[in-house]
Amino acid sequence: MPISFRLPAMAAATGLVAAVIALPAVAQQSGPRVLVPQAPVAPTAPAAPTQPGVSQPAGQQQPATRRASVALPPKVAEEAERLGRAWLARIQPKAPEVKPDLAQAYAAQDRFLAAAMPSRPAQLGWKLTLTARTTQEMFGARAPVVGRIFAGQILENGADVPRDVGARPTVEVDLAVTVKDAGIMQATNPLEVAAHLATVSAYIDVPDLLLASGEPLNAETLAMINAGMRTGVVGKAVPVQPTPEFVAAMAEMQVKVLDGHGGLIV
Repeated sequence: MPISFRLPAMAAATGLVAAVIALPAVAQQSGPRVLVPQAPVAPTAPAAPTQPGVSQPAGQQQPATRRASVALPPKVAEEAERLGRAWLARIQPKAPEVKPDLAQAYAAQDRFLAAAMPSRPAQLGWKLTLTARTTQEMFGARAPVVGRIFAGQILENGADVPRDVGARPTVEVDLAVTVKDAGIMQATNPLEVAAHLATVSAYIDVPDLLLASGEPLNAETLAMINAGMRTGVVGKAVPVQPTPEFVAAMAEMQVKVLDGHGGLIV
């Protein structure tokens, strides 16, 4: 039977996030759209493809995005494609037989996506996972891992997601934000970040850990499999207020996870 996601009001569905979804802000359907700038996690993160009809506001430069210029070992490319085919078939594969470094893993992300999504839709934004220091230590990471979000992967509030949506799906309570402009790349503190955000939403992430249970999963493999991005359900967007009070309220949020009958799970 399907899992029905019902996001509560923003005030009730909040807390320490494991991932952040950065989506482009769209003021109007026919108005200017702002590309989400390259996540600052690493210069090796793959760049977003340019979407037809996507433009920058007048006088604003295109955010710098850098594609990894890394020599990809043939075996790493083969393993990325094997994992991509498993993602497409929703079957649990074994872990990669070779261990690439992080730069090679990001370079292999394109090969994974080519096999996983042969008719790849337009990119919507970025997924950041392993954002907490504790989870970074668990996966042997020194920074968040970045993946790409594509059209059709973000579902509306109240959507039903089948249990077999992925090879090894799981559920995380997260946040989604829309980035207002590329000035966020120069922000040095949370208040400055808030000035460059348009909205924040409660978000239930449904990542796909993909690998068979018991197989080792590290930061490099997560980068290769697009940060585990499969799908997710986004709630009502709340306008971000660039004030100390709003930023403090975000830091003090708490999460409540309810079942289909309103009972408290967490």
